[in-house]
Amino acid sequence: MVAEPDAREVAVLFGLGQPSGKLELAARGQQNSFGVHRLQTDRGCYAVKQFDVPPSSAALAVEAAAFQAGLPLPEPIKTNAGDFAASLQVDGQRRWLRVYRWVTGTAMPWGLVDPEISFEIGSLMAAVHLLPVPESELSEPPWLPLTESGWIELASRAKAQGVAWTKDLKHAVPSLLKQEEFLVVNSFEGEARVPSHRDLHPPNIIKSTHSKLCVVDWDAAGTVVGRHDVANFALVWATPEGNDPNPAAVHAFIDGYRKGGGQ
Repeated sequence: MVAEPDAREVAVLFGLGQPSGKLELAARGQQNSFGVHRLQTDRGCYAVKQFDVPPSSAALAVEAAAFQAGLPLPEPIKTNAGDFAASLQVDGQRRWLRVYRWVTGTAMPWGLVDPEISFEIGSLMAAVHLLPVPESELSEPPWLPLTESGWIELASRAKAQGVAWTKDLKHAVPSLLKQEEFLVVNSFEGEARVPSHRDLHPPNIIKSTHSKLCVVDWDAAGTVVGRHDVANFALVWATPEGNDPNPAAVHAFIDGYRKGGGQ
C-alpha cells in the first residue's frame, strides 16, 4: 500500500486552510501510480497530484500561460512561497506535489466520436499553440527516435517497475516504430515548434457539471510541431475503439483548429 502525505502538511504548504479529513483517492492515471487525491478543507475542495520527479519547467510554463490566458483548466494553486510545486518526505522518499482547485465533472471516455466535440477540441488546441510562452522557458532536448532497442528497453524498465501497461507497450512496438519512421521522413530541420498540452486525450477532458469542457493533466506539456499535433489528435478524437476514423470528426477537428486561429 502506497503511503500518503499528511493532509495537514499539504494544507500548510499550499495555504489551503484546515483539512476536514485525510487525502482521498479520486482517480488513478495510466502512468502515475500515486493517482489524484481529493482534499476538503474549510476553504474549499482541492485536487492533489503526486510525482516521484519534479515537474518540468516547460510544462509549468505552458500551464501557467494557459491559465493566465483564460483557457478552461483547473486553477493551479501556488505554495506559500509562490511556487507551483513543492516536495515532501513521504515514507522516507521525496515526493513532489501539485495542487489545483477541484473541478466537478466527468472525464470523456476513450473512443468518443462526436464532430461537435472534435471541433471544440481543435479550437482549444489552436489556443494552446498560440500561447505567448517565452522560448527560453520551453527549451527541451531535441526529439530523437527511440528505435527498436530503445522501446524494448523502456518495456523492460516498465516490467521491472510493475507498470500495468507493460504488455500493451510490447504489443505496440511495431506500430510505434512505424510512427517514428513517419515522423522522421515528414520532419523538416528548423521547423517551428509551438506550446502544446501534448496529452489531449479524451480522459484528460472533463465535462463539468455546467456542461463546459475543462482540460486537466498538463504534466506532459511542452513543445511540438503544430501540424503533427493536429494530425495526431484529429485522429484520436475521430476513432472509435476497434474501428476506422470517422472522416467528419477529422475534418471537424481541423476546422475547429483553423477557426481558433491555428495555421
